[in-house]
Amino acid sequence: MVLDDICRDTYEKNLRKQHIENLGNPAYEEPPTYDQYQKQRKELVTEREATTSATEMEPHYNILTPITLPIESIRSNGSLIHQSFSKSKIDLLEKILNDIMIETHSKGISVSVGVPDKGIWSAARGITGNTEKEKITPDLKFYAGSIGKIFTATIILKLVEEGLLRLECPIAKWFPEIDWANHITIDHLLTHTSGIPGFDNVKEYESNKYRYRNPHEIISYLENKKLLFKPGAHYAYSNTGYLMLGIIIERITGKSYKETIEYYITNKINLHETDVITSESLKKLIVRGHHNGNVLTETDNYVFPFAAGSIISTPKDLIIFFQTLMSGKLLTKDSLQKMVSDMNLMTVKQTTYYGKGIVAALGTPIGNIIGHTGGIRGFGSSLFYHPEKNIFACVMMNDDIKAADPAMFKLMETMMKM
Repeated sequence: MVLDDICRDTYEKNLRKQHIENLGNPAYEEPPTYDQYQKQRKELVTEREATTSATEMEPHYNILTPITLPIESIRSNGSLIHQSFSKSKIDLLEKILNDIMIETHSKGISVSVGVPDKGIWSAARGITGNTEKEKITPDLKFYAGSIGKIFTATIILKLVEEGLLRLECPIAKWFPEIDWANHITIDHLLTHTSGIPGFDNVKEYESNKYRYRNPHEIISYLENKKLLFKPGAHYAYSNTGYLMLGIIIERITGKSYKETIEYYITNKINLHETDVITSESLKKLIVRGHHNGNVLTETDNYVFPFAAGSIISTPKDLIIFFQTLMSGKLLTKDSLQKMVSDMNLMTVKQTTYYGKGIVAALGTPIGNIIGHTGGIRGFGSSLFYHPEKNIFACVMMNDDIKAADPAMFKLMETMMKM
């Protein structure tokens, strides 16, 4: 079953459920069919684009049709092995990477493409912005940004497996000082349906965004803020929710977020080039971010996203991690299914859905893909998996001049044609 059929099937199941629940209700109005809904959605996008600026179109708070992807349709088979592709494939990929460098004008880029049981290719171009080592090589770590949310969600689901946590548990247990915490669950935080404003959108943060703040100080900015909506009613991307998940992880395990990532993921599957960035490790990061062509010197803001996105890694490590996850070697089948269940529409403009730390982008130029992007001033990243072709690709840039997604699309499309 293709993912579009899954969307249709999920939508129609929801319709039948609503119909049964509202039998005898004279006020109940029958929702549109799936085809009618898709037509209305496209008309709404066209109308909003004609009358609204891009910034005004966000944030989008509506949950229209949550979808669930059957794990059998997206599970990866095999394992990524440390062997090279054929010379002809490598030559073509190298040419594509050269083209990407020319098209993006990025200061530097590092990429990796993998096909389970067939091999991995990694390469890099450009400069680090650091006089200690000027040339970028595939073994150098980049800032992964919100790709780190996949790591956080994996840890949370692992704690659920171990009986240490429940998704439906209210977060007031860990944040008793916050009034609205009684109404918000772990699941709400994972799925961005809590209604908690993003910390990066409040004046207390904006007033000095490059000064390091610990997670508890950042959470304190939101204590007296109103929720954007009733928890569970809508979707709105919130880094604050994942910051709170990191605090919950630390309190449950008695370990730091960094130590927990090492215990459950990096040490377990031998990711030697992946780490959680801290004030100490930040000083050792060779690759520097670039903005408007200049090397960034203010770097403390790379630390405080915490569990919302403080992973540093290489593209090769990230595709190994993601393939290990999607093949069911880090989580049970049931937990992996939870990651892609009740995925909510992120925007009306794109058919992109958010689950628990993971994104499903349907109907892209290369088909249906699963993964996450990451971005912060000076860095951009894109990690995705093509379930139908069983291809993994990751692009990391030390420049925010262009998004990393188009480069990822180009590399994955190249592999699909081989």
